[in-house]
Amino acid sequence: MYRPSDMEIALYFIRLLRAPCAVPGAEREEKELYIRQATRALLNLSNPFAARLLKKELDRVKALRSLHILSGSSGEKDE
Repeated sequence: MYRPSDMEIALYFIRLLRAPCAVPGAEREEKELYIRQATRALLNLSNPFAARLLKKELDRVKALRSLHILSGSSGEKDE
């Protein structure tokens, strides 16, 4: 059975973290779910380059999330 490489796993989660939500109003919950799943996956990566790449993206997303919280912004786009 095919098992994805660590780099494929890291890139998959990075794509999920960067992709906009398809359901209006669910962006925050979806992103929180992806953050939790990516953090869990990070613990199982043995490729140091893949782990570093995913960790860097998680740090970026968490920093952006804290900026939205501090500024009082919901992080959702106005339409």
